Amino acid sequence: MSGELVDACDWFFSQIFNEDCSTINPRLMYSGDPVTQNGWVNNDGYDQRQLSSTGPFELVKDKPIEIITAYVVGRGTDHLNSITEARINTRNAIKFYKTNFEYTPVVGVEEDTKSQIPERFILHQNYPNPFNSSTTICYLISFNEIERSKKYV
Repeated sequence: MSGELVDACDWFFSQIFNEDCSTINPRLMYSGDPVTQNGWVNNDGYDQRQLSSTGPFELVKDKPIEIITAYVVGRGTDHLNSITEARINTRNAIKFYKTNFEYTPVVGVEEDTKSQIPERFILHQNYPNPFNSSTTICYLISFNEIERSKKYV
């Protein structure tokens, strides 16, 4: 693509949900909501981080306009939850700007309460005896009620 508009009704890399494709504004590419499955949604698995939709802007010749952009991302539990997380981050960024940078979003890191120290372990007797050409050793390690067992031959 080199700047020309695409036909939302016939664009290979997208799908339209719950709307008539002829009503989609081709200037606002992928303007739908993939979380709720409404509107014009990208269905292509390729990395398209260069894609952005902005506007609409009321531009007047020889009259300056201030346009502020922010690159906002979110990392969730899956691809759709990542969109939800990005929306939360976007709302925080807008509020941060609108309060003249006085609003401080709540951020933090959740503590991992799972211990890396085993709660218990069991080492079973090897068989046959270790003087053979091979022996089998079984063991069990328990971390916070998650048991991992291995068998080495």
